[in-house]
Amino acid sequence: MGKYDCMTTTGRPPRPDTAQPERLQSSTPLRELLNTMIGLLLGEIGDGVETDHLRRYVGPLTMCLALDRDLDDQAGQARDAVSQVQIQQMSDLATGMIMARLGCDASTARTLLAGWLDKKGLESASLTPAEVKSLLEEPDLEKF
Repeated sequence: MGKYDCMTTTGRPPRPDTAQPERLQSSTPLRELLNTMIGLLLGEIGDGVETDHLRRYVGPLTMCLALDRDLDDQAGQARDAVSQVQIQQMSDLATGMIMARLGCDASTARTLLAGWLDKKGLESASLTPAEVKSLLEEPDLEKF
């Protein structure tokens, strides 16, 4: 239990009938701060509490939620970038293997790879290590 879980900013204990918010699914400091602020806000809510008294939570809570959303967006962009790099790695690996096996240049290797992928009904974006291995085992690779 955290330092502020049992009391409000006014020193009153939280109302026993106040429902606890569902905890956000992360233990990041920002999420912990959000959970604490929501807990404090719920502890302050009671009969006769003035709206102005509760408004002091709105600005910081809104800022934390905006930061959390921005961090989620940035994490999503980072995951997409990593995915694109991984896709390119498989294609580059296959191209390099063809170059090494046939002693050809990169342009020729990419053309051969495209032909092989077309024949197999595969996309370069979904190329797997197992498919790269089967490419290397292709007996007539230079004919694609």
